[in-house]
Amino acid sequence: MRTGIVSDTDYNNGMVSVIYTDGDSGGGATDLLPCLNTEDGYKMPEAGQVVVIGKLSTGRSIVLGKLWDRANRPEKAGRGVYHKRLSSTAEISASGTEYLKLADTDIAFETDYGLFTVTDIIKRLEKLEGGF
Repeated sequence: MRTGIVSDTDYNNGMVSVIYTDGDSGGGATDLLPCLNTEDGYKMPEAGQVVVIGKLSTGRSIVLGKLWDRANRPEKAGRGVYHKRLSSTAEISASGTEYLKLADTDIAFETDYGLFTVTDIIKRLEKLEGGF
């Protein structure tokens, strides 16, 4: 296994180029390497992030994921903490409390009855109750 810094990201194909950080970079960035798909989620490493690269028995290299360390700390951490940053404003987190936190400027629910946002629901409640 090796570590490298992402130099380029091919978002559509789920691949990145890296520059190895172990002193044997071979003169620059690698060809595009596939990234491991975990939990059927999509979150590509960004340029400048440190990743771990593994080598299969076939000799093909794959990017296993981002590396947490003192220079690249998790946004939220601790025993029992789950945190997923979805975008610059959206996140999902849980930490053993009695609720799951979904955070963004607004949250939408899509059902067979249509699409409803939290803002829509609050406005309807305010009309029914005459405000909060």
